[in-house]
Amino acid sequence: MRQEDLAERLNSSPEYVSDLERGTKTPSLALLYDLADALGTTIDELVRHTDGTPDETRLQEECIELVDRTRQDIGSYMDQTFDRLREGLASQLSRPAPRKGEDDGDRR
Repeated sequence: MRQEDLAERLNSSPEYVSDLERGTKTPSLALLYDLADALGTTIDELVRHTDGTPDETRLQEECIELVDRTRQDIGSYMDQTFDRLREGLASQLSRPAPRKGEDDGDRR
């Protein structure tokens, strides 16, 4: 069906139908009913992704994936940081202790 034909059935403009297709406009619930009827489908099918996953579920899955990747990135960074800290402490422990009267880095 052409945009012009669909726009006519919806009492709308072809530009508005184009905006709906691109996702730059959100239809009202009443228009969703009319749109589903005009296309011979259901509202449920209109608001699902092509793989059948509802938008909200897809968004939640993407957020979970992002959190997992971030946790892994942070974990890796923290591991590296703690390794450097351990190395630094180990090197400090292997140095001889400063003699009394020498600058040992303490604030006085």
